[in-house]
Amino acid sequence: MMAFISLLLLLLSSYLFTQLLHPKSRVEILITLFCLVTAQIIMSANILSYFHRLDKIGAWVLIGILFLILSTLLVYSQGIKVKSTFSLDFSSRFPFTRKWLANLTLLEKSIFIPLIGFVIIIGIMNLYLVFNLAPGNHDSMTSHLARVAYYLQQGSYEFYQANFWGQVVHPRNSTSLFLYSYVVTGSENLTQLVQYISYWITILSIYGISTKAGMSRNQSLFSALVGGLLISVLMQSTTTQNDLLLTAYIGSIVYYFFTFLKSGNKQHLALATLAISISLGIKASILLAMVPVSIIAVWIFNKSGNNFKTKVRYYLFTAVAFLISFILFTLPSGYLFNIQKFGHPLGPELVRVSHTFESESPGYIIENGIRNTARYAVEFLSLDGLPTVTPVRKAQKRIRGYSQEHYDKYVQLPEYENYDPDLTDKRPSIEYTGNRSWIHYLMESQGSRAQFNYFKMPATNEDFSYWGIFGFALVWPLLFYSLFSKKSSEALKILALSTIIFFLLQAFAGPYDPWRGRYFNIAVIFALPSTGLILTTNYDVIKAYLLAIIFGGLISALSGTILKSGYISEKETYDNSINNEYTFEFLFTKNRIAQLTRLGPYYEPLLEFNAQVPSDASVAVYLPGDSFEYPLFGKNYTRTLYPINSFINGVQPVPKDAEYLLYSENYPSEKLENDILLGKVLNSGWYLRTLEK
Repeated sequence: MMAFISLLLLLLSSYLFTQLLHPKSRVEILITLFCLVTAQIIMSANILSYFHRLDKIGAWVLIGILFLILSTLLVYSQGIKVKSTFSLDFSSRFPFTRKWLANLTLLEKSIFIPLIGFVIIIGIMNLYLVFNLAPGNHDSMTSHLARVAYYLQQGSYEFYQANFWGQVVHPRNSTSLFLYSYVVTGSENLTQLVQYISYWITILSIYGISTKAGMSRNQSLFSALVGGLLISVLMQSTTTQNDLLLTAYIGSIVYYFFTFLKSGNKQHLALATLAISISLGIKASILLAMVPVSIIAVWIFNKSGNNFKTKVRYYLFTAVAFLISFILFTLPSGYLFNIQKFGHPLGPELVRVSHTFESESPGYIIENGIRNTARYAVEFLSLDGLPTVTPVRKAQKRIRGYSQEHYDKYVQLPEYENYDPDLTDKRPSIEYTGNRSWIHYLMESQGSRAQFNYFKMPATNEDFSYWGIFGFALVWPLLFYSLFSKKSSEALKILALSTIIFFLLQAFAGPYDPWRGRYFNIAVIFALPSTGLILTTNYDVIKAYLLAIIFGGLISALSGTILKSGYISEKETYDNSINNEYTFEFLFTKNRIAQLTRLGPYYEPLLEFNAQVPSDASVAVYLPGDSFEYPLFGKNYTRTLYPINSFINGVQPVPKDAEYLLYSENYPSEKLENDILLGKVLNSGWYLRTLEK
């Protein structure tokens, strides 16, 4: 009951704050509500952390009451009459009505009916996954949800001696959202709602930006629907990562800038700076997206101001609004702590160097930035989402320009007897002995965290998937057409240019890694508005091509959603160049540990750990960084964990309150006779010791 009250207070107060901004359309209301709800959660979490009450639902209710009182007083003082969202006459509503449908041509019906139907069906399927399948993503088990459990355990965001640096170094605005989701629902599954909601906000923002950029409603709707069916977007919509959350914020920022261009209302600039500050407090890598966002903002200001003084006022207002929101939402997210603890807002040097070209020479950056540009371009040439059965494998090889005979003759796969899929940067290399120099060039180790695999098969995974058929066959060609065509507006050209700039920044900022597909979701915001241009074609061959691509894209989206709901073999997931047919089975009928680990290498040790350790026990944990710590807390986080392999301070003493010690083979202490081997993970044994009081 208290959880329901907290959620109700949050929605009511956020809606009242929304009314203060006088939104003009359903799209604007929903995007603004998203930004204000998440902002209120993040601010509330920071306040409650100060009082060590993050885990107390009563404290969340109390702060919700305070926000409701504040929003009510502000609305009353401004004399605003609160209106129902659905009673307003909206000029930019979705054109999904019977009258609209009746006015469509046969071709348009053949396009929109399947697209709308599949987006709805897949949306329902993904919601089912959210409710019924535990989050099993690697980053969630090692960082995102593990840190939620630790913070709830101590009731605050205070530093703790984490085994893994990602739990305390990364900004934590998204952590606040996951944490609140768990507090009000009591379900780890429903923490996935954060990104699921972000999925719909992303679609809304694409539609809104497209209309503001001069596209018709049909073109805008088409772009939004295609954006919602890109494979990497669908894969992220049911995880507890934060890349789609960032995409939703970038969509909100760009939407507010374009709305300001039409309205001239500075409140939209304030909302844009709010979204910028929140996104900066989620992930430092969002800085790369701020470059194209800044280009868009400058273009907007130059188009908006009638004279120099007006433009200066816009810049000053935006700067002041950003400074305020930066202080409220960015600095408290962890950057200040990192400066105090490590002397740098992004954390220790080891972390920065492994993800960026920070320590490399300009020549090295240019050389490998060009190489990475080609690598990522090839990554987009993939039938992601489709099952890797023989016909799909053959088609994938044709798309990348090699034959089965060439593959069989010149590609040598590594031996997999001691294969450690989680150590992808140390896995055996795929050897190519053919005479195609560009393949050798791309597969060299320079500028790469893990070997680039030119022969990778389609992926259905939140880390490895890219945009799929819609991406390389529709979105990218239309983006380049938009950039150079006289028929596209200046706004579309700016957005297309922003996409290319973002792509190049990804390539030149740091080493290539095979998990960066999710990073390119942000580019969806810039790239998709141009997609609607294809609806203006008068050529029958292009119309036929469009229908064929839609058919293929819909099948891959549906297939990808189904495959996401089950277990795919480790080798197939981590290195899809293997020629064997994939192994697949649904996870719904499996136990919680099976769902959390996706039956991977952690499954057996964690299953044995759960069998040996009581659900309310206190456990000292000495495990290598980047281990699956989250399942150790147990369902509903009833166990207390004490990490003692500090990534910054080394081995810590075992706390007196600990009843058990879980350690890996590199623990600096002799094994005792009664220590139990739980199993092996990555060729390292996990042992359990019962501690005497």
